Order: sequence, then C-alpha cells, then structure tokens
Amino acid sequence: MIHLKKVLRHIFRHIRRYETVENGEKVVQNLLAFLGEGKGRTLALYVACDGEVAVNTLYEPLTANGWRIVLPVVLPVVMEKEAPMIFRPWHGEPLNEKDAMNMPIPSTIGTMASDTTPDTMKIDTMAPDIIVLPLVAFDDTGARLGMGAGCYDRTLPLYPNVLKVGAAFNKQKFNNLPTQKHDAFLDVVITETEVKKFK
Repeated sequence: MIHLKKVLRHIFRHIRRYETVENGEKVVQNLLAFLGEGKGRTLALYVACDGEVAVNTLYEPLTANGWRIVLPVVLPVVMEKEAPMIFRPWHGEPLNEKDAMNMPIPSTIGTMASDTTPDTMKIDTMAPDIIVLPLVAFDDTGARLGMGAGCYDRTLPLYPNVLKVGAAFNKQKFNNLPTQKHDAFLDVVITETEVKKFK
C-alpha cells in the first residue's frame, strides 16, 4: 500500500503541476462562494507550492467577508517529535519566516527566528473552525492523498468538529485511493466545476 501511495503521489503531483491558471482561478472562486460570510470565524488556509491550488490568494476577499485567517506551522522535530501542526494568525503581512517543512509562515509577534523556542513557536496560535487542505489526489469517499509527511493526519484528530475542505482540480480524482487507519478524510472537496460534499 505504501508503495502504491508513492506511485500515485508521483503521478498526481506531475498532473497537478500542469493545470491551467484559469482552472486554478475557478477553484478559488468556487471556494470563496462556498465559504460565504465568516462572521468572525477562523479559517485555516495554506501557502500553495508544487502546483497546489493557490488558496492563499484569497486573503483580501475572505477578510473582507469577516473571516480570520490562520496558516499552519510545522514544529521542528527537535522541539516535538511527531508533533501536530499549530495554526498562527496571518494578517496579510509578508511571510518572511519558515517552518520545519521550509514553508512560509507568519512571524511570531516580538520574536526573531533566531530566538525560536518551543514556547515562542506556540505564541499567538488560534484554533480554526474550517481547514482548507492541499492535496495530491482524492476520491469519491472523501479520502485524501497528501504529500506523505502526515502533518494534517496528526493534526486533524485534535479538531474533531472542524470542517475539512479540500481544494483540488478535477484531474486529481482517483477511484478508490488506498487508505490507512490514520488517514484523515475530507468533508468537502472543491474543484473548478463542483462542490462535492461527503457528509
């Protein structure tokens, strides 16, 4: 199963990288329409890379609609092995720091990267009401294939009531993805042509 996941990951990452800008824009607009008014609720986005749908470009319209935005932060292994991610508020400022996965993250208020400790890494965290997840592939059951690091799979059990929304292209759909007991399933997936709900 693990070998099959690796093969699928390689195939669908390649497919994802060659999607059109136009289709990416359709996905983010469908996501924006689905989310509607935030009314002070907290929404976790992600910073897109490797052909992922660029949901982080929605910061301005989402905050204008009343959403509070947070981004995931992966803690360094030397701090906490197999730790779940934390979610740090993002106010639209440039993302000049990097987390343990080398992804851009919001700065900790009053803390320089060189002064990072387990305590300062967890400053200013917020629990999301909805999490928008990147993915490599999905299927009709809500199964999600990620990049393989397990960051979301370790984190989502801490938020049992959160709505899990995948952002993807139609070409990322696969019939009957292989799953393991620790794999997190999506509640909704949004593509360039549809909003598909699994619950």
